[in-house]
Amino acid sequence: MDFIEHIPLCTNMKATETTGSSLGTSGEEIAVFIGMNFAMSVLKMQRIRMYWQGMTRLPFTADAMPRDRFFKLRSALKFVDDNKISVAQRSLDRVWKVRPLLEEIRKRCNELPREKKLSIDESIIPFRGRLNIKQHVPGKPNPDGLKMFVLASTKGLVYDFEIFQGKEALISLVDQLNAKPNRPVTLREAVVFRFLPSVEPGSSLFFDRYFTSPQLLGDLYDRCLRDTGTLKKNMLPKEANLKSEATLKREGRGASDSQVRYNRKVALTAWYDKKVIYMASNEFGIKEEDVCLRWSKARNEHIQVQRPCVVSEYNKAKGGVDLHDQVVSYYRSSSRTKKWTVRTRLHMMDVTTANGWLEYKADCGENKYMPYLDFKLQLANQLTRGELSDRHGRLLGSTDSDEELGDPAPKTKTGKFKVPLPGEKERTTGAKHLPLIVSDDFRKCRKEGCKGKSRTVCSYCKVYLCCTSTRNCFFDFILLKIPNIRKILFIMRYIIQAFFKFLI
Repeated sequence: MDFIEHIPLCTNMKATETTGSSLGTSGEEIAVFIGMNFAMSVLKMQRIRMYWQGMTRLPFTADAMPRDRFFKLRSALKFVDDNKISVAQRSLDRVWKVRPLLEEIRKRCNELPREKKLSIDESIIPFRGRLNIKQHVPGKPNPDGLKMFVLASTKGLVYDFEIFQGKEALISLVDQLNAKPNRPVTLREAVVFRFLPSVEPGSSLFFDRYFTSPQLLGDLYDRCLRDTGTLKKNMLPKEANLKSEATLKREGRGASDSQVRYNRKVALTAWYDKKVIYMASNEFGIKEEDVCLRWSKARNEHIQVQRPCVVSEYNKAKGGVDLHDQVVSYYRSSSRTKKWTVRTRLHMMDVTTANGWLEYKADCGENKYMPYLDFKLQLANQLTRGELSDRHGRLLGSTDSDEELGDPAPKTKTGKFKVPLPGEKERTTGAKHLPLIVSDDFRKCRKEGCKGKSRTVCSYCKVYLCCTSTRNCFFDFILLKIPNIRKILFIMRYIIQAFFKFLI
């Protein structure tokens, strides 16, 4: 059974048990509900009810679903049959209410092709209500919420994640995955071992000082993994004889020192920039230094500073999780709620959308790609209208212009408005397009790239197109022979497939 069919089944079943009548929802309505949340994350208002109120009514969302139905569905949405979850399972897994959603998203994330350089860091699902596993992480944009450890690529693609439920639960999970070494591990080391089944041998991991320890890097070296991270001063081995901070400061900015420990498996590096930074790595050291620019207050100019190889490689690969959090924060699906399940599922939908856009952006390469705002709004449009894809794999209702998104038609030099170009669906559906010749009116051809004038107008689109023996713009325009249009449609279809398998 597809996951989209599983959601209304659990939702209707729970409603029947509590109220005596089924909610009557379906997979199509769930897709519309998801699309409305995406639209609300882009077109933000102070309150959700304002999308239906008279003065602030937004037809894009208000026409898709009635207000009361939207709130009822948001409150009653279920992903699991409560009767099948025992008391023991509920005590072991505190996020069991959203576990099927998490596993469905993780399954898709694990199918993504892996990069060789990966980063591990913590992320926060914003939530300020009451919950026994809620965490407070100072320094985060949203310090209160559910802590989630994330494995991501250097470009921000999420490959795996784990919601933190306590030290004992995390170490128990590591034991179940057979990833624990033959020694006691700390909480921070357990996070890294949790993601080892999702990491291919020979990969390079990067993480900050919260996770790093020389013992951890030695264990990972034996598993054919390369790892680099910053290190706390109190985590330095006692036998490490690195230069002191005073010595490095006297040598000046850019001074460094390195030693190899743990049977020549781990290189410890100290580098002085504004302060002394300690690094540990089983892959990089000082050699092959490069030069970076730093601002000097004393000289009031930028100066060149020597930088060890381990520092430059760490700076290039460390920010994958932060990049993903940045993309999610642009258009977050926010709503005031006391239910942590609502907050969690909205955040995971945003994670999936951000992953889809980053994957789409990487596929485009150097070609022009759709901004994240347009991407999410286009996805919301497809979901709310139910126009996903036809049997030929082409997206229905998609458009190659901005007219369908509400932009006004551009004006000509004479002050008259141009007729908006029709969307793809209108240009390919039915035998509506017939050429009409206007005898006394020549106008510029509307086909992209054509500079000629024509007196042939489309009977349906009301736009002028060349239709001569040398320029047959009418034929090309109607059949959508636009450069890269097939590639764009393929990418959009792939994005929707990546969001949920049920969107096909």
